[in-house]
Amino acid sequence: MRRVYGLNVVSLWPYCLGLRGPEVAIEMADTAGFEGIQVLPMKGWSYKNIRKWESRVISFENAFMYGPLWKAVLRQLGILGEPAPLIVDWLLFGRKVSPFFPNAIPVVHHWQRGVAVEIHPELSTSMEEYLDFCANGGRFCWDTLHVRRRKRDGSPGIDDWKKLLQALPEGAVEVIHVHPKRTEIPAFLNGASTELREMLSLLGRKFPGVPAIIEVFPPLKSPRKTLEELSDVLTVTKEWLG
Repeated sequence: MRRVYGLNVVSLWPYCLGLRGPEVAIEMADTAGFEGIQVLPMKGWSYKNIRKWESRVISFENAFMYGPLWKAVLRQLGILGEPAPLIVDWLLFGRKVSPFFPNAIPVVHHWQRGVAVEIHPELSTSMEEYLDFCANGGRFCWDTLHVRRRKRDGSPGIDDWKKLLQALPEGAVEVIHVHPKRTEIPAFLNGASTELREMLSLLGRKFPGVPAIIEVFPPLKSPRKTLEELSDVLTVTKEWLG
């Protein structure tokens, strides 16, 4: 089964904002060589013409966090914590919940069956809990950043991502988020042997045909330079993930 590659629209900020954001995101993703997009509820988006572009949606998820600017400011000052949004969340999202796309993969950040649950240390750091969930019909989104990072409070994250990956059965992962750390992108693109390349190689062999979504921090460059960088990440990802 051939793998489909999509682009998280967050990586196109700020070009993906505004009424024509969905159409612009699809046009830019096409230009960079992607076959579709992952949708989030971006600021200013109009869904009036959703029927014209929903077939290009591979997966979708809700806002990371959502709320008014004053809550984001108070969180920035350390007065509020989660679920108050970060400033970046306020800049990105115009609503909390994404529209539902019946032919796309829903991704969530909490335990729920019938969707792709994104593995991250705030959900659980226990390999046994992930395996029990999977044994009872649960399926996952494997995010290459979140399976490696520490918890947001600085405490240890998932103990050993390789052991978890090896332990997951076939069919356990519905979608892969190729999510490089911002600092590792230059080495990843320049051919250096990196942990991310190793992970992609293992994922490619274990989960062939699973859709992959490129999810990088917005390059914050001109449209042309942004697309060049995203296209380069896609090219290297295809080499290692297959």
